[in-house]
Amino acid sequence: MTSEINANPNFPNGLLPLYDPTNGQDAVAWQASYVSTDSATSIKYAAGVMVDKVTNAILAGKAFVASTGSQTSSGTFTEGLSVFNPTGSGKTLYFFSAKVGVASARIHSLYLVPTTDPALGTAITPINGLAGGSASVASASYTNAGANISTSGDTLIETLYTLADNTTDFLDVDEVKVCPPGYGILMAVSTATNAWAATLKWWEA
Repeated sequence: MTSEINANPNFPNGLLPLYDPTNGQDAVAWQASYVSTDSATSIKYAAGVMVDKVTNAILAGKAFVASTGSQTSSGTFTEGLSVFNPTGSGKTLYFFSAKVGVASARIHSLYLVPTTDPALGTAITPINGLAGGSASVASASYTNAGANISTSGDTLIETLYTLADNTTDFLDVDEVKVCPPGYGILMAVSTATNAWAATLKWWEA
């Protein structure tokens, strides 16, 4: 049963836990808890599964957040926030929230970044969701430098339109974006001489 389930081409190889019949798991329930979207970078969990996943990750000290805090752009630019999983980290990052808010109606983009950390300029120390928890393996950074960030070589995976003075999440409920070592997420935030903020949340396993 294990080999049949994990041979399913819709499940990214190595990114999902194996079905284990010895610990009381029901094979049908296990398989139903995962629904692949775009198999290279996303997993869509069955309704309600995400709450347990995130809660368990927080309690285990494996969930993290990186935020720009409140920023004010100096003009009409594409600023950004990135979180990158270094090669050799030994961990996979599962992003479950990618929120952005700007004081005016704008269009923003979410990119998958291969190979090289964007290192946007201002480093951020990811915060563990469990007080006193260990450090993240990820490298996080943002920029509000008054210049357009480069997305050359990156893969566009989401585009989002936000209304003025609203915060919106790129990710659907129960969706995660998956970044093995050597990959990261870049949020390209469109600004127009106004306040903006962005936040990424993930767990590591």
